[in-house]
This record gives sequence, C-alpha cells and structure tokens, in this order.
Amino acid sequence: MSPVAASAPDALPNPKTSVAPVTPSSAEASSSANITPPQLEPELVGAACVENAPNLVFGLSPATPADWVGMRRGHPEHGSLIAEAGRRCLGATDMQRCERDVANAIAHGSGDGDGFNMQCAPSSCIHDLIVTRAGQVEVITTLPKVIELLGPIDTAHEAMLVAFASGYFFHSCDAEKTTVKTKVGFRLEASRVTSLCPIIVENDLLQITERGRSRS
Repeated sequence: MSPVAASAPDALPNPKTSVAPVTPSSAEASSSANITPPQLEPELVGAACVENAPNLVFGLSPATPADWVGMRRGHPEHGSLIAEAGRRCLGATDMQRCERDVANAIAHGSGDGDGFNMQCAPSSCIHDLIVTRAGQVEVITTLPKVIELLGPIDTAHEAMLVAFASGYFFHSCDAEKTTVKTKVGFRLEASRVTSLCPIIVENDLLQITERGRSRS
C-alpha cells in the first residue's frame, strides 16, 4: 500500500511541472546590466492530482518563499521523486551545481537515514521534502521541519501534507474535496496502517490546526 495513494508504490506517477518559455522583450535583450534574478513564487504551482494520486506538495505557500518543492520516497542509499511543484532551481546563479545537488538529494536524501511516514506496506521506506531557494538545496526529514517550512497551515494541501508527514495517507484525490476549513484549521479524513501482519488500515477524522497540530 502506498502512503500517497491506494496504488502500489511502483505505480505512482512522477508528475512534472510544465513551464512555458519566457521570451525577453527587445529592451530586455539589449542590455543585461539591469537584469535582476527571478522572484521566488509565493505559491508553488503544479498538478494538484495526477492519475488519481494527490500531489501533496501542490498549492503550498511556504513561510519563506521557495522556487520548488519535491517529495522523495526511498531509502538512505536510493530514492526517487514522486511529486513536485514549482520551478526547480529557478533563482540559481549556478544552474548545473543546483541540478547536481537536487539529483544527489533525490538519490540519497539527507544522507543520515532520517525521514517521515516510514510505512510503505508491505515493506518500509522513508519520505523527504527537497526544497530549492535561489540555488540552495535543503532536505526536510521531520514533521517539525515540515511545519516550519509551511508556517501557518492555511491551505487544504498544507493540511494534507502535515497529515501525511504525521503517518497518514489518502486513497484518492477526493481527499481535497472533503477537507473542510474550520475556525482552528482544517478537518479531513485520512488513513493509516495500524498493523503490517496482517495489514490493517484504519480511517481517522483529523483536525489539523493552523500551527500544524494534529487531533483525531
């Protein structure tokens, strides 16, 4: 069972964000002296749902703006990208170095074996977030760091990501439709594996507060 969707881990899509090329105006092309670095996106864009699997890094509004966030699944020695949003290495001054650092983070995570949502029934794995800001690459491996990245939880996808980092998962993209804004945060339905032999899955009604606290 996959922590992101009901399908098996190997069947998960690897969504790619399509970004239209930008053609500079004649005034911009005539002089490079006044060119400024691209501004970081206030909200990460991408596909909210791909093949009925929710993209849990879509629609985030990080406390400190980022140009790209990806979700990695794997082990300390190998991993793969299962979701992404934004534009990778958008503000990097050394694009090749940034891309190498991202590739290394996807392959090896933080390098210390840490990660969140470690259940990938019937086996085990870990998940990390990889963030780029103006060429700097950060690997986020814990729930507190996820909450620190997001700041106040003010979107449905942020609440879903906090639930996921807390060990829950969602069966389909319908989870966003049933996530309800409340006075203190968001109320949502999520599932978790409570036994691996035999595999037992329980559904919970969660309250994710603005500060990222989870209440069942």
